[in-house]
Amino acid sequence: MTVAVGAGLILAACQSEGSLEGDDDDTTTTTIVGVGGMNQGGAGGATTTTNATSGSANGTTGGTTTGNGGMGSGGMGSGGMGSSSSSVTSTSAYSSAASSTSASSSASTGSGGGPLTYDNCGFANDGPWMQIDYGNAYTITSPTRTYSNTPGFGEAQWNPNGQSFPEVWFIGGGSTQVSNDPIGKIAHIGPGAKLQMMIGLGSLISYSHATVCVEGRSVSTSASVLFDAYNPKNNCGMGGQMSHSWAIHATGIDIGNCLLEGDAFQAVRLEPWGGSSHLGVRRVRVTLHNAVY
Repeated sequence: MTVAVGAGLILAACQSEGSLEGDDDDTTTTTIVGVGGMNQGGAGGATTTTNATSGSANGTTGGTTTGNGGMGSGGMGSGGMGSSSSSVTSTSAYSSAASSTSASSSASTGSGGGPLTYDNCGFANDGPWMQIDYGNAYTITSPTRTYSNTPGFGEAQWNPNGQSFPEVWFIGGGSTQVSNDPIGKIAHIGPGAKLQMMIGLGSLISYSHATVCVEGRSVSTSASVLFDAYNPKNNCGMGGQMSHSWAIHATGIDIGNCLLEGDAFQAVRLEPWGGSSHLGVRRVRVTLHNAVY
């Protein structure tokens, strides 16, 4: 089981393994308690929603409400790195707003040894990170890549087995393209499509948790988008939500220990599945907090 900080979406994660084939910043964080199974629900845990504004279904207005969330009947599916998987099941309705919570860290210095800084989702830069950016891209597979200034853990350590750099793949039959949007160039991931960052962490010994900071917007005139961020190798991850307004929104997702230490062939996959089902990605950053390598 993994636990993400914050409030808003309550989602199941960490299912069994799949195969290997195949400028306004709004911050959204997600929370999970309980364990979901492959194609079946697990036991729910107590959930707390703090200061949520009124939303659909179970949203509340102000204050703090606490209740017991049971798991739904669906898991992330049996798909592997190159096959389709169903969405993570929510244990409650979505609130129209989530509280903004920064990731916590015991580190007093940044990943490069200087003062501690934070990414655009509020997570501490206290370990190696890699980022892709579509601001100057022309295809889905050719974003700009940048890496943290962490001696001993740079591009070579993020590379998946047999590759010279972390590749970006397009998975699925849905629409995916680089397009011009009111917020600038984005990777537009439509229904049925997935964006996958191939990585390898063969030299990673341990880390406290991993976070995924997704910046962009829902490509829609009226609806936000619901999406998952997960490792398709073990179908372990979390869900997030992003607004459709014409601004760059930052959704921070803590995926716990879903990335596998010492494994040189795995990935971080983004998959829209609800709301507008159209996710416009400007940039994505993956951070390994408090990493040992």
